[in-house]
Amino acid sequence: MSESMKIRNLKNHGIPSHIVNIWEKDYPPYLLPLQEEAVRKYGVLDYGEGIMGLPRRYTPPLDY
Repeated sequence: MSESMKIRNLKNHGIPSHIVNIWEKDYPPYLLPLQEEAVRKYGVLDYGEGIMGLPRRYTPPLDY
């Protein structure tokens, strides 16, 4: 089984360093299992090129 994901690793997923630093001061160093699964398995922090701010997995088709 892989090691749990640290909050620090969220910088690799596009979270700005200053936000990660705040979270590290106020929260435990590791993500909860559900949070980690959302990042790794479902890509909630992966952004596509379509609509800014929506995860790629949930970006609706642009042909209206």
